[in-house]
Amino acid sequence: MIVRRKNAEAQPPTGDGQLTGSTIAGYRLRRSLDRPRGAYIAYEATKGSRHGRVVFKLIDERLSQDERFSSRLQADQPRLAAITHPGLVEVLDAGSSERGLYVVTALARRPTLAETLDAEGREFEYGALKLPRALRVLGQVADVLEVAHAMNLVHGCLQTHSIGLGSRDETFVDDFGLSRLQAGDDPYVGPALLYGAPEQFAGEPATPRSDVYGLAAVAYECLTGALPYWHGALSHDGKPPLPMARHSRELPPELDEPFARALSEEPDQRQAKVSELMRDLAATLVLWSGDSSSESYTAGRTRRQGGRRAPAPGKRVRETRDGVRRNVADVTVWNDGGAASAAPAARADAGGRSGSGSKRLGLIAATAVLLAAAAIAGVVIANRHRAEAPPDLPKTVRSGLIELTAPAEWKRTGDSEIAGLSFSQKPIALVAPDPESRGPTLAAGSVVAAGPSFVPLPVIASLAGGLPRPDLVTLGGGRALRYSGLRPRGSARLLTLYSVPTSDGVAMVSCSVPMTGAPAARQLARCEQVAATLEIRGARPVEVIFSAQYGEVLTDILTRLNAVRARERANLRRRGRQPEAARSLALAYAEAGRALAATDPPSDAEMHTAIRRAFRRTRQAYAGLSAAAQRNDRLAYRRARQAVNDGERDIQASLQALNTLGYAAR
Repeated sequence: MIVRRKNAEAQPPTGDGQLTGSTIAGYRLRRSLDRPRGAYIAYEATKGSRHGRVVFKLIDERLSQDERFSSRLQADQPRLAAITHPGLVEVLDAGSSERGLYVVTALARRPTLAETLDAEGREFEYGALKLPRALRVLGQVADVLEVAHAMNLVHGCLQTHSIGLGSRDETFVDDFGLSRLQAGDDPYVGPALLYGAPEQFAGEPATPRSDVYGLAAVAYECLTGALPYWHGALSHDGKPPLPMARHSRELPPELDEPFARALSEEPDQRQAKVSELMRDLAATLVLWSGDSSSESYTAGRTRRQGGRRAPAPGKRVRETRDGVRRNVADVTVWNDGGAASAAPAARADAGGRSGSGSKRLGLIAATAVLLAAAAIAGVVIANRHRAEAPPDLPKTVRSGLIELTAPAEWKRTGDSEIAGLSFSQKPIALVAPDPESRGPTLAAGSVVAAGPSFVPLPVIASLAGGLPRPDLVTLGGGRALRYSGLRPRGSARLLTLYSVPTSDGVAMVSCSVPMTGAPAARQLARCEQVAATLEIRGARPVEVIFSAQYGEVLTDILTRLNAVRARERANLRRRGRQPEAARSLALAYAEAGRALAATDPPSDAEMHTAIRRAFRRTRQAYAGLSAAAQRNDRLAYRRARQAVNDGERDIQASLQALNTLGYAAR
């Protein structure tokens, strides 16, 4: 049990930095550290003249008074101190004081993963890591978690702020067990709420499956630059996160499945171990890259952590302020009321852990395969937009969300050859051989177009005679508009266009045939047979229905909202005006949400609901921004600002999806 002074007086709550200069449990608090306020306040501290500087974490007063939390902390910290993994920030001391519970860890000058992601982004934007780099980082984090789980330790609050990155992307995981997640906690005070598993909010203890959820949430943010759920598990709603292709066209849609499983609301539906999640990611990337020999990548490899060899079993390491890890003989692992105690017993408890090495071979192999697949995927991504000699056509080809199957004799060609048609990324461009003339050509990809025609305006302008009335056909699992007999100006070819509105834009397929040579009808039939194989991956087709009345109401709402937004966003950049500006924006989004709620929804009511939900989230984010600015809390302001960005990005995504129904909202 934690020992407290029997007659100690209750201490008033302390804010960030208010204890600088004080001495607690023998540690002199030199300065507060710039870390998000959550389960503790962090200080740079020293103890005596012979010791270097450390991180002194003063646990939140509510947690210090929680017997269940303090008992778990007392049990976990000695076992955590006994782990000799180079990717774990070492616990040097832990105990209770007149100010509450505390934990002392090594101090190192390095950025956190959160700071690295911020550096990759811009103002009001998220940053993301390239796929190979992200997976190198995640593999190391998974290895730390696997070792801890073998010792019956669970992190429980894994987040980007608790992961440090060295100069060579070596990772250092911190803050094991320093959380208590409840549905009523302030999300701007406890950033762990954005990453915690849903069951933890229901009062259930964290398990290894909770860490699977946390690792998946961190991985999702590393790859996409966005959180899987804006308000963490509190806004889960039992739905999978947005498809990764919504955030980056360079991420394979196949990654959605393992992430959806790892981020399931029910723990039993997730992978049982972090190693299983890593294997799922490895298998997905290997299949997507088309390489079947990636497992040979593990042969003959010597495992290293961030470019450094792991220390021999039984060796203790210490992390100093300059980032150098040194062997030390002993550390204090629990301190009741100030009496220092050595920890040989804690190390003895870990005596059986040497047998866990064989159990970790699966994770090591999975991580190696994952890195190999990431390297292959990186090559695939890098080459995706590179001009190359057209290779032989594989049976199935893909561009973004679009997949087609063509006969083997069809070959790749250089461009779509259609005036005014500009695809969002490099399209599928194929040509069929013909002995008499150049055969039919096909181009397919995503385009920017709005209803009711769902054809880009430059294409319409290039047609002689304009755009005819379309035929409604079935293509790609949904309804599509087919425009036949089109004659581009200055071209000797006939054109047929297929437009397929989806939840992620408009998929378009064009078939072009020569007017001379082989009969155009026969040539066109060959092309349409390939077009009929269209598959949409990572998005769903939507109905082609348009409501003019809803469009007028939505345009009016957005016009008024954008006027307030333009004015108050400018005020956000002026010192002293942030609280009122953010409050005005919160009120504007609240009014927009009320006006939209009073409007009859379009045919796709789900899109209407998504816009309303995005308005509500953005209103809450601006309210948090105002509160943080009012109390001059820079860390809370930064988190709220990220929440604002996420909310407004949700609005844009919802409006873009609505535009596929024929609207022009923005």
